[in-house]
Amino acid sequence: FSGMLEAVALISSGYPGRIPFVEIHERFQGKLPDEIMRMSPGDFVRAIIDAVGIAPGEYQIGKSRLFFRTGGADFLKELQHADADEVLGMVKAPLLEWWARAKIGGGVLGWRGRREARGERTLHVEAMRRKAQLRKEAEAALRVAMAAEQRLLDLAALAAALAHARG
Repeated sequence: FSGMLEAVALISSGYPGRIPFVEIHERFQGKLPDEIMRMSPGDFVRAIIDAVGIAPGEYQIGKSRLFFRTGGADFLKELQHADADEVLGMVKAPLLEWWARAKIGGGVLGWRGRREARGERTLHVEAMRRKAQLRKEAEAALRVAMAAEQRLLDLAALAAALAHARG
């Protein structure tokens, strides 16, 4: 069922067309150089969409499929039926740029993500330390309150004993 609910939600929200990434990737086999075709099908589809400049509202990217509004896949048909040199001229530079940004950005994001995760772990440890400190303080306050209550009970018993002895 992986992705099934998301797919149903996308279809019902106006993205009835869907094509698997692998199918799109295979359509361009032989039309684009190997350096581009070595990209994973998912990365390839994201790069093609970015390179061609499709408006974000016209498509949604799922886990393994591209969802698009009615007529939204026309750009794929145009690219598929265009001359190989024309397709290469139109998408090679943007695809290679996208790929480079993804690789470089991934390294930077990976470093940034690790740094932020360390920060989050530090915050988590600090929160746990604060909870332990608050728990100790609450337990100490409870012991003081219970001791005070016990003293009051002892005083009440003493007062009752004195009242009984006098009267």
